Amino acid sequence: MQRVVVTGVGAITPLGVGMERCFQEIVAGKSGIVSLTSEAFKKCKCRIGAPVPRGSQPYEYNPERYSVKSKERTPNVIAYAVAAAQECVDNSGLCLEKGPYSKDRIGVFISTGIGNIEEIDASLSPFFVPRILSNLPASNVSIQFGLKGPCVSNNMACASSAHSILEGVRSIRYNECDAAFVGGTESCIGRLGYFGFGAMHALASHSNDHPLAGSCPFDKRRCGFVMGEGGVVLLLESYERAKARGASILCEVVDGFTNTDAYHITSPCPDGSGAAACMTQLLKKANVQPEQVGYINAHATSTQIGDRAEMQAIHSVFGSLSSLPCISSTKGATGHLLGAAGALEAAICGYALKERVLPPTLNLEETDIDFGFNLIPKKAIKKDVEYALSNSFGFGGVNVSLLFRSVHCSCFLVRCDELFT
Repeated sequence: MQRVVVTGVGAITPLGVGMERCFQEIVAGKSGIVSLTSEAFKKCKCRIGAPVPRGSQPYEYNPERYSVKSKERTPNVIAYAVAAAQECVDNSGLCLEKGPYSKDRIGVFISTGIGNIEEIDASLSPFFVPRILSNLPASNVSIQFGLKGPCVSNNMACASSAHSILEGVRSIRYNECDAAFVGGTESCIGRLGYFGFGAMHALASHSNDHPLAGSCPFDKRRCGFVMGEGGVVLLLESYERAKARGASILCEVVDGFTNTDAYHITSPCPDGSGAAACMTQLLKKANVQPEQVGYINAHATSTQIGDRAEMQAIHSVFGSLSSLPCISSTKGATGHLLGAAGALEAAICGYALKERVLPPTLNLEETDIDFGFNLIPKKAIKKDVEYALSNSFGFGGVNVSLLFRSVHCSCFLVRCDELFT
């Protein structure tokens, strides 16, 4: 079985442009959550969010930097995907025009959870349909770079981009493509998104005057998520071909697994059994023991039920170990990017492995659900781990767990047939 690695990351995030900057800001305890002062949000119960910062500074998003084709029909959800893909190409050092891969053999797996929901609230135009179709971010990336391999966009709510990573890995292993751009994009900070999620009491409404404290995963004050936006794209290649072209490898994507709770349309199963099964089957599939996992980037969105169910699931899988994994949720810094969250958190895991630094959970002061685990509150910690696991869960009970491995440990060069049996 081919080993698949990450060789590039492009990120348009609430903490700025570029994954390296985003990770540095998270590690430094910075947050991208701000007050939303637009007239559109004045009647919303939640008036904070994590938008992409715009401007002329290098770390700010400026659409003029990116030569997006067909700008007249390019809403933010598509523009973020194309910009992130361009950042990914630049970061990877891959020359699309001169090889080593034929463009017929490069796939695009980019998803969105909500898509361009605000377009529904706008006046109709000839571009209405192509601006709202959920496959258009992936298709626009294919068009932008002339990539003619598989072009796939799934919708698994907040697990969408995590599943795109899994599909990209599978496509390379099944020899359907040689390389794959995988990830997610989201842009629904607007009237419909806020009134819709607000009507479900899903958004944080306790901290409008103190936006930095709004997202507090695992903390007993948690009362809802803070919506974020952005686009994150990763480049996947086989380890052998990445090494042959001299690529800089961020981490290995060992494998992924997906299942469903079959419990409720919005609520996770309270005992976390579906998520626990997802993690258990992933580790079994990857031939990795629970005690080998040193870090878990939790899905934890700062909701009462969701955070507790996930911690219960983690306890079911890892709770009997003498040495427990470290756990954090980075949504305290980034907000919840919905369909793009899984891709962002996959990239965070890669950087955590590379930099040997585990990111903190902002605003975690007192928890009621720790189960004795090594939660990382407020400040990052230095720790060299071999395996990191990332969870992404979504409405409808969908679960995706991804497993990443450091390429900086001595055991990375173990033969493939010894790793995957």
